[in-house]
Amino acid sequence: MTDTEAKSESESASSVERFLLDAMLGSLSTYLRMCGHDAVYVLDTNADTNTNTNTNADYQTEQDADAAVSVEDANDDSNFLSRDCEPTDDEILTYARNNERTILTRDTELANRADDAVLLTARDVEDQLRELAAVGYDLILTSRPSRCGACNGRVERLSSDVVVPEYAPDPSERDCWQCLICEQIFWKGSHWDDVAATLERVRSQ
Repeated sequence: MTDTEAKSESESASSVERFLLDAMLGSLSTYLRMCGHDAVYVLDTNADTNTNTNTNADYQTEQDADAAVSVEDANDDSNFLSRDCEPTDDEILTYARNNERTILTRDTELANRADDAVLLTARDVEDQLRELAAVGYDLILTSRPSRCGACNGRVERLSSDVVVPEYAPDPSERDCWQCLICEQIFWKGSHWDDVAATLERVRSQ
C-alpha cells in the first residue's frame, strides 16, 4: 500500500466532509484541509505554482488558502474554478449539487437556496470554526496530513532520499509531504502548532 493509499484509507475511516466554501471563507478552507476534510474554495483556480518558492517554510499560512493554485483531486471536474472571476450563486449551487458538497457560506440568500448548506455568521476564522464544531463537524488536526492546505490536493509523504528545495527540511531528518497537484512541500512547523492550538481552544469552549 502506498502512502497516498494509506491516507485515503485513513480519511475513509474518519468523519471526512466534502465542503464548498464561498468567497468570504478562504482562511477557513486551510483549517478544514489540515483537519483532513475535502474543502474546495470558490476562488481557487488552476494557476501555475512556483514549487521552489518558500511558502512560509511551514505547513501553510492562512493567506495561502487564497493563493491561485489548482484544486480538487485529479479526477474531479474543476472547470467551475478555472476562471479569474468569482462564480455566481447559481454556479456555486450547481457545482455543490453535482459534486455532493455542503456549502459553507456567510451569505444568507445562498444558504437558503442550497440543498445542503451551513450559514456562518462570524467573520473571525476561529469563531467560524466554533460555529462548525457547534453543529457537529469533526475539527481534529490529522496526525498524517492528507490534504494540501493551499489547493486541496492530496499529499504524499516524501521518502528520505528525495532532494528538496533549500527552504524545506531534509526528509531524512524530518517528515515531509508533497502535494500531488501543486507540488508544494509541507512539514509540521510553527503554523501546524498554531493551528493545533486554535483547534484545541475551539474544542475546549
